[in-house]
Amino acid sequence: MDSKIIYLLGAGASVNALPLANDFADKLKKFSSDLNEIKHSSLPRGFGDSDIDPLIEDSRWLGEEGGKHASIDTLAKKLFFKKDHINLKKLKAVVSTFLIIEQAKNNVDYRYDSFLATILAEQNGSVILPDELEIITWNYDTQLDKAFFGFCDNEDYVIEKITLSDKITRLNGYCGTELSGHIGKYFLTIISGD
Repeated sequence: MDSKIIYLLGAGASVNALPLANDFADKLKKFSSDLNEIKHSSLPRGFGDSDIDPLIEDSRWLGEEGGKHASIDTLAKKLFFKKDHINLKKLKAVVSTFLIIEQAKNNVDYRYDSFLATILAEQNGSVILPDELEIITWNYDTQLDKAFFGFCDNEDYVIEKITLSDKITRLNGYCGTELSGHIGKYFLTIISGD
């Protein structure tokens, strides 16, 4: 029987790039405020108030509601159990958008670089996760994908070997994807930092 090594990545694994769960509500309030400033100073060409106003309002809402709970995750679980699908969908959209923007503008958490540098191998001239390794992650960010991009610089390869890999179990899903298994342009923005 082949031996397996399973790495568990938990809360705080991305703290050098993204806020901790207990800081999320405050960061979302600031995000809403920052978006409002952008709206009044320098909206990209082709964008209008109707494009950004819902995100500003929804970010403010989530920052306020999230601040009433131990974490955004707790609020999400309450909305799930109450079958409040409208607000749960809004919560997921805001968190995903926030994480997409934060990860696109920030460097990857250096600990992911170090982790991958330690475990990655080469096979036929390509960087790979060794067969005996598996990763289970609680986080819904894309720090693994972004860090792996730094080792191979090929978006399609990152998607194949990390994002859609059966060696990586994402317990809470991940931001930047439109539907499970479908990679969109926003996901690509995260890993390439555009």
